[in-house]
Amino acid sequence: MNDEILRLLHLRVKKDHVIYFTDLSFSLRRHEVLGLTHLSAEQRSILRQYFFGALPQAEGQLFAFGQPYRPPLPDTLTRTFYCVPPSSTLIEHMSITENLYVLTAPCCERFIIHRRTLDARCQDLLDRFGLQLDARTVIEELSAFGRIAVELLKAVVFESRIIFYDRSLDALNEREFSHFQMFLRSLSAFGCSVVLLWGQPERMLPLCGRVIAVKNGVSIKTFSTEATASDIRRVLSGLSSLPGPEPDYLDSQKGMLLRVQGFRLCAADRPLDLTLSRGEIICLADSTSTNADQILHALYGLLPFSCYHYSVCEKPLPTLRPDLSFAYGMLLVRHLEGMDELLPNASVQENIALPLLRRSASALGIIRQQFLSMEIASAAQTVGVHPEQLSGMLTPELLLRVQLARILLSHRSVLLLENPFNGLNPSDDLLLRSFLHYFAAAGNCVLFSTTHLSSEMCFCTHYYQFSHGELHEIHAAEEQNADDQEVSIS
Repeated sequence: MNDEILRLLHLRVKKDHVIYFTDLSFSLRRHEVLGLTHLSAEQRSILRQYFFGALPQAEGQLFAFGQPYRPPLPDTLTRTFYCVPPSSTLIEHMSITENLYVLTAPCCERFIIHRRTLDARCQDLLDRFGLQLDARTVIEELSAFGRIAVELLKAVVFESRIIFYDRSLDALNEREFSHFQMFLRSLSAFGCSVVLLWGQPERMLPLCGRVIAVKNGVSIKTFSTEATASDIRRVLSGLSSLPGPEPDYLDSQKGMLLRVQGFRLCAADRPLDLTLSRGEIICLADSTSTNADQILHALYGLLPFSCYHYSVCEKPLPTLRPDLSFAYGMLLVRHLEGMDELLPNASVQENIALPLLRRSASALGIIRQQFLSMEIASAAQTVGVHPEQLSGMLTPELLLRVQLARILLSHRSVLLLENPFNGLNPSDDLLLRSFLHYFAAAGNCVLFSTTHLSSEMCFCTHYYQFSHGELHEIHAAEEQNADDQEVSIS
């Protein structure tokens, strides 16, 4: 992602009681031509307003050049974004030089015009891009491709890096379309990236490195140059779910369960990159545990944050959605030995089964009684609860084992623990370490906060420590403590 210059995540736009986008996401790389197909005229207009600062009520996350970005007022964006609108912005009776260099010059410079100098500069620009045009030619004498080329060259004059092209490609005949294709390649080689907003798949695919199909305001699939127009239409019509490249904001690295890039709780924070793969146990160490706990809460959706990329179990996850965090495979345990969610007057089996019973009562969850009993017995045996203890009342000695059994029965792959070792007696401390090894070895991962780095570092795969408000990776253990490896969880 080092060559990525623009990323839009989960754009949602509702205007005048009309929803234009519900979940639009895409990224743009350096020197790339990207196509967004099947956008309506209203949706294209909304996108132009959003990127040029005229739509502050839109919901979503925007990153430009690796940093969180909020479009300011339109008159300050000329050196970042440029848009070729549906209708021409050129003055017909003026020359190419006048349209590119006179009209775009600051007002104080328009009264001092060196015609020959400007003509020579404009001609050099036209020759650099291989355009067989005379800088002194009047716009009304140009072909359709010539007018488009001049409008695109405005972005070069403005020194804009990202160009939104919102004009029909059907107005070009085959010869002009071929010239347009070569000109886009020259623009991308020069350093500009282009987003095509308007065009049929047949015309977009030869021009673009990637084409993203958008349906009902949602980016549903990314197609590469090997795809055909019929592939895109079949997916948009719902007739096919063809295998192929998924949207690039999805994380597809094998074994990676959690990935966050550019994590910030506030704009002043240093960006944090954090990944958890299968089998990993990662510790966030802080002397007060405040910062580490806030990261856990934010990842689960309890606190707002901004990021460059966030996915759980290979699914992109929006912020402030703890329901989706759990649904995608994450579990946050804030007080491992707390009694907040336990029933002190109920049996051990009832306390273990409580989360399962709640899910089975939901609209989408049905758990048969015989399978419920089998799951409870298996989880209890794993954490060292004997069958005769299941029918007994909950005691402080069994509290930790019950919570660990409930973690197993949640069937979540990413476990977040808030300072779990705080206040544990030696036997429970050993039990928890053994459980975390067992849980990670089963193909899951663990991220926990702590205030006692020296005592927890020995069994962690990685650990990070806060220093002056910033999180630094201190150590990546190559070998785990041999004594901890030999401990049986039961």
